[in-house]
Amino acid sequence: MLAEGLPTASWTWYKYSTCFQNIHFYFIVKLMLSSIFSALIVVTNSMCLCFNYRDLSTASLRYLSSRQALADIVNFRTEIARKRELTKNKWVTFGGSYGGSLAVWSRIKHPNLFAAAVGSCAPVQAKLNFYEYYEVVGRIPSAHNSKCPKAVKEAFDILVQMLKLPENCNKQWFYQCWTEFGFFKTTELKNRPFSGTPLRYFLQKCSDIFVPEFNSDSVAQGVKATNKHYGDFNVNGSKIIFSNGSIDPWYTVRITKDISEDLPAVFIKGNTDMNTQRPTNRMKYTSM
Repeated sequence: MLAEGLPTASWTWYKYSTCFQNIHFYFIVKLMLSSIFSALIVVTNSMCLCFNYRDLSTASLRYLSSRQALADIVNFRTEIARKRELTKNKWVTFGGSYGGSLAVWSRIKHPNLFAAAVGSCAPVQAKLNFYEYYEVVGRIPSAHNSKCPKAVKEAFDILVQMLKLPENCNKQWFYQCWTEFGFFKTTELKNRPFSGTPLRYFLQKCSDIFVPEFNSDSVAQGVKATNKHYGDFNVNGSKIIFSNGSIDPWYTVRITKDISEDLPAVFIKGNTDMNTQRPTNRMKYTSM
């Protein structure tokens, strides 16, 4: 069962996105698995299941949460199993990025319903001040060319001055960041090619776009509650595979080392977010 969690309500974006291309790949895999293992692959989009994506008001967005998404996944899996007479079959959930997190948490929270999980580039730790993101990104230009960091910094400074968040641009994902995950990609570290977006910038955006009640304390409490609910890096479970890339700036909030024999991690050097799911990269790194 593929758990997707696309952070947008734009069908145009979805239609031409890498994630949509990956789904095409999964349908091909579905045909292969169906003939080899008699397996059925079901694709879900948790971002659109749990609320009316045409209504992006704060009142509607209150239904948008990872816990509600998991409840929808469980209900969907249970109903499909009942209607298709698959109650005795084993179910494996998998996904990438936020969808990967949902896949991992589905196995952790509902081991009786999901026999295993694969979380590709799946964040498991919510983090308020996610300064590590641009720390990783900042190392990439210098590795390519010593002159790149200066050029990137100049371009980024101009971009920050022009930065303006559209009212409905990725509003669903921003809402979850402000209520559950944090993941504010700040640029507070010195001697980096990125600057101009401290934590207070994101917190102010939060109050401006939603309601003044969203403040630093409420956001911090939401992050803390998420880590407590899902376990943070303390994964209690089994039969879960974690895959990540070394130049993926999200890897600092993901599992990159083996926890146990049945909680293995695959850390691919030189790979990025979501690329661990693509067939081209699977063939490229078969030597592993």
